[in-house]
Amino acid sequence: MHFFNRFAEVLVLALRLRAGRRVICGHDSEPGMAVVLRSSRDRFREVGGPAVTGQRKHTVTRIEIETGMPYNDFVTAFEKAAPAFDPGPVELVPESGGTWDDVRAAIAANAPHDLITYTRINATPLLSVAGHTVRSIEYLTGNHVIAESMFRYDPKALLYAPLRILIYSDGDGNAVLTMHKPSDEFGSLGIPEVTAVGEHLDRIVVNVLRVCGVDASHHFA
Repeated sequence: MHFFNRFAEVLVLALRLRAGRRVICGHDSEPGMAVVLRSSRDRFREVGGPAVTGQRKHTVTRIEIETGMPYNDFVTAFEKAAPAFDPGPVELVPESGGTWDDVRAAIAANAPHDLITYTRINATPLLSVAGHTVRSIEYLTGNHVIAESMFRYDPKALLYAPLRILIYSDGDGNAVLTMHKPSDEFGSLGIPEVTAVGEHLDRIVVNVLRVCGVDASHHFA
């Protein structure tokens, strides 16, 4: 929960810094008042107001990549390519009266290949008590700046950001990486600008895996 609070705080900071105005949150505002966000093109979009209910069905491709690398070796390479989020520099931005460009710089310094890891969940120790020998680690991986570039069009983008990535061991002890294809998830919102960012994230993931020593380009074609 602490991670999600931090993630939300940075996105609210993004809105305030980009819009140059106070962002009105639904629970703090008068009944029925909508949240108004200013996009990078100075357009406005209402994302609050009456709730929209119903079902929206979409198809998502699950990617499964047999890395051919020993589990420990691949985990080490992945965690180097998508390092843990360092909140310190980002938290200093509002305290010092900084701008969204300062947030961009802080995230860029933390994410040499455009992805950082917000949460790491190692299921291996606990599940081994039940007799399981498969090793697994789940990651919530993303980028605040990239997330904001979609959030400005539709807050539902945060259903899929950060990306959820699972690495587990196969019968030979090698690592397998599995995840939902970002362009499918973000494309399900039906907003061309958001879909384009999802496609960009496909390419970012391919590059991160290339840095790890795995060519996964055909999986995201």
